[in-house]
Amino acid sequence: MSLAQVLERAPQAPTRVQMARCDRAEVVAPFQYYSSPSEAIYALDFAGHDALARLLLHFDAEGVLLAQTLLADPEDTAVVAHWLYAAGADMEGLKAEGADFAALMAEMHLAAAQDSSQLYDGGQLATVRELSREAPVLIGGCGRSGTTLLLSILGAHPTMLAFADELYAFYPYPFRLQSLIDPLAKAHEDGSWRRWVEKTPKNVRAFERIHQAFNGEARLIHMVRDGRDVVTSHHPNASERYYVEPERWVADVCAGLEQADKTLLLRYEDLVAEPERTLKTVCEFIEEPFDERLLSFELHSTVAQNKAWEGGAATALHQERVERWRAPEHAARVAKFMATPGAQDTMEELGYL
Repeated sequence: MSLAQVLERAPQAPTRVQMARCDRAEVVAPFQYYSSPSEAIYALDFAGHDALARLLLHFDAEGVLLAQTLLADPEDTAVVAHWLYAAGADMEGLKAEGADFAALMAEMHLAAAQDSSQLYDGGQLATVRELSREAPVLIGGCGRSGTTLLLSILGAHPTMLAFADELYAFYPYPFRLQSLIDPLAKAHEDGSWRRWVEKTPKNVRAFERIHQAFNGEARLIHMVRDGRDVVTSHHPNASERYYVEPERWVADVCAGLEQADKTLLLRYEDLVAEPERTLKTVCEFIEEPFDERLLSFELHSTVAQNKAWEGGAATALHQERVERWRAPEHAARVAKFMATPGAQDTMEELGYL
């Protein structure tokens, strides 16, 4: 389609606008996505004589566009692109109806999951690759399985750039690559690091698509832990309740195991029992030389504070949290877990039974 045709067909403005904003930090179900206050998603409907499209835009709290999804025929894509970029659309200037944040995110996720062309912006992915010096390292796994611990350990490696925050760049869909681009660009002048490492537990649900996006070059690490210890772990912000439901452990772990040919499977128990041997395996996998500072990471890591830890600070590796599930007060919870479909088979596959 020529520019003249685009201009001729382009609607002057969306015919309907919806907007959902997060008023507080909250977990967006069912994705376990941790939103930030003032995050917003806009849904814009376009209707012309022969154009029909729906555009969804996800902005962070500062108004930076994180991701977008367009539901339209290929020709109508150009119509919306013209309005959005060439016309310099102002979201704040649009009169918007109220909407539900989780519902709009679910719509974006569904559209991107069904159409790979909606998964990410090609220009943004190219920028990520340009800012990445060597193949990146992505950590995923069911929550409370040691993903934060591994991130902190790798943050002690002198050539690793570790992101302290969970960026949710790759899940839920579409990819929010801008959340990755900004810290990479900020760190670009620092010549000490060779590759970056990011941890979001839900990366485990996106390993295949991450693998494809990076042309098979990303190093993907799947952290697992005895499911009985995972489901009897208490919520870091609510000590009176358990954090991970048995069904989630089964689903997350199985999603990671389906990508076994693309990932390094790392058991939490091996990491704390035999740290040197285990970390040498990790370093070999990510193609970085082993460094003794990894063994005393709590003294050297750039990620030494996290709310997921008791006390909030990194401590030396220990085995005190292994087999905590054996405490009598967890008996009913463990029984519920073991009765969950798929739990026993998965535990056996991982060598826990």
